[in-house]
Amino acid sequence: MRKMRFLFWIGVPIIAIAGIVALFHVAGQVALLAGVALTAGPFVNAWRAANTVYVLTDRRAIVLCRLLGSVDSMSIDLGFADPEPEILRGEKKVGTVLFVSGLPPRRRHTDYQGKFGFWDIPNADGVAGFVQKTVRAYRTNSSDL
Repeated sequence: MRKMRFLFWIGVPIIAIAGIVALFHVAGQVALLAGVALTAGPFVNAWRAANTVYVLTDRRAIVLCRLLGSVDSMSIDLGFADPEPEILRGEKKVGTVLFVSGLPPRRRHTDYQGKFGFWDIPNADGVAGFVQKTVRAYRTNSSDL
């Protein structure tokens, strides 16, 4: 919710102004709906984050997201992981750890460049270190076979 809280402060004044104009003009009704969407955005994002679980096993990275009664999941073999994870730092110690590249960008849980990872997590530096250690162990164990 921290990243999107500015939308709340934009949406509330739009709702206040458009609420009066909506009584007389259709354009005000459209603006009112846009204001409601802007105001709800941070709360929807926080709800989605609260219902997302990231799992790292000794062989796979898994994302589970429960939305409106259905479970969306994605699983990536650690053999496809990059040599070094990429950390996108946010406020405080929250950040994003991206560690698999080359996926289709339209796939869920990837960014526009096709990078997969764990989004908006606390202690991103610690998680990146753990991911790197797990990927190295996976590659060492795979080469022993």
